Amino acid sequence: MTAEWASVLVGLLEVGAIVGLGLLGRHTFKKWREEKIFSRQAELAEHALALTYQAIEVFNDVRNPWGHAGEGESRAGREAELEEVRRIKDNLFTPIERLNSHSEYFKKVIDLRPSFMAVFGKDKCNPLDEILKVRFEISHLAGLLLSRAEDDLHLRGQPRDEHSINLRKEFEELRWKGLAKEDAVDKRLNGAQVDMEKYVSPLLRSRFRVD
Repeated sequence: MTAEWASVLVGLLEVGAIVGLGLLGRHTFKKWREEKIFSRQAELAEHALALTYQAIEVFNDVRNPWGHAGEGESRAGREAELEEVRRIKDNLFTPIERLNSHSEYFKKVIDLRPSFMAVFGKDKCNPLDEILKVRFEISHLAGLLLSRAEDDLHLRGQPRDEHSINLRKEFEELRWKGLAKEDAVDKRLNGAQVDMEKYVSPLLRSRFRVD
C-alpha cells in the first residue's frame, strides 16, 4: 500500500469514527432525553396520586363531627358581637378555620395542577379539581350562612326562608362526616382517588417494575 492510499484510508477511518461517535452521541442524547421526560412524568404522577390519597385524611379532619374548645375564635370581628351571635357565627366559621389549617395541602394541589395538566392533559386533572371543588363548596356555604346568621337569630336560630333551609341542610351534610347514610363527600373523594389511580398507575408500575 502506497503512502498516499494509507493516508486516504486513515482519513476514511477518522471520518467513520467521527460519524459513529456522532450517531452514538445522538442515540445517547435521545435516550437521556426520553429518560428525563419519563422521570418527570412519573414524579408528577406519584405526587398527584399521593395528594389524592391525602385528601381523604384532610377532609376527615375538616369534617370531623367532634369539635374542640376554642374553634371558630380566629374569626375577625367577633369581639364586638353579642355573645349569642358570636357563638352561632363561631360554629359556622369552624369548617372554614379547619380548611385554613390545611392551607399548605391545598396550595400543593393548586401548584401541581398546571404542570400535571400540561403533561397528562386537562381531562386528567378532574381528581385534583374535585378536591378543590369540595373545599370551595364547604367554604362558600359557610360564608353564605355566616352572612345570614344574625337575621336567622331573630327567628330563634331557624333559617328565615326555604332557600336558607335548603342551604343549611346542604351545608350540614357537607361539613359533617357521616351525617348522611351515604356520605356524598366521601363518595366524591373516593371516586377522585379511583380516577387518579386509573390515570397514573400504569406509568408508576412501569417505572418501578411492579407486576
